[in-house]
Amino acid sequence: MDNIGAGRVDIAWRPHDELITIELKRDWKDITWDALADNYGPQAVSYQVSGRPINFFIVLDLTDKPDGLAALPACVHIRTFPGPAGDPRPRTLIMLRVQGNKRHPSSL
Repeated sequence: MDNIGAGRVDIAWRPHDELITIELKRDWKDITWDALADNYGPQAVSYQVSGRPINFFIVLDLTDKPDGLAALPACVHIRTFPGPAGDPRPRTLIMLRVQGNKRHPSSL
């Protein structure tokens, strides 16, 4: 499996008593929700083994967009994954797609 780092989450934020983890990636190839979930989901849900079973994943979508940008609701998706080893609770992964590689207005 590629796109696996050295075991560190990209962003760990503790606004109060809860730890929020955010995995960040960029992708030039297949940004379908199924592909993103298969390629990055297990890593994104593996960091937080205590607290609420919710994790975040944000991908910078660098694919070509000949038809323009997708509407904002199409850039958010939620999936449930089995808990990482030793945690029987399922994990909720909130996935966000940030659209990069936008067309220049002059090319429209």
